[in-house]
Amino acid sequence: MERDIKEQIDELSQLSIQELRERWRTFFNREPPYCQREYLIRRLAYRIQEIAFGGLSQETRNLLRKLAKEYRCDLESNSSSAKARQGKALPLKGTRIVREWQGRTYEVMVGETDYIYEGRHYRSLSVIAREITGTRWNGPVFFGLRKGKQEAAK
Repeated sequence: MERDIKEQIDELSQLSIQELRERWRTFFNREPPYCQREYLIRRLAYRIQEIAFGGLSQETRNLLRKLAKEYRCDLESNSSSAKARQGKALPLKGTRIVREWQGRTYEVMVGETDYIYEGRHYRSLSVIAREITGTRWNGPVFFGLRKGKQEAAK
């Protein structure tokens, strides 16, 4: 049985987006969301395992709902930084972003609403990437937080 599950999951990466959407309809009995192919694959793989081995216990689901509710309240109570974070889509405060470039390692820390590089605060990763390279870069792409146009097309 486990081998069959592994084969089903492995097969997902070979399916077209249309075939993945059809599988979604089969497994969830509803229309799939409009999202990236990788998300559909991950969610379908989880669903295959969930059906085979069982899902989260009711206790775990309740705990997750409680944590999500508390997290939303925390965001609302700290609305200025939450809005700044939502607008910029910053990683979590305290995250270390490390990039090796031309034989040197560069480290950026994520602040509350900005980035900290070599003790200075910056509003964007792009400014830091430009300071490091001397050329214009999309900061999230340079630091590997997002795929560039050429990588996304692959």
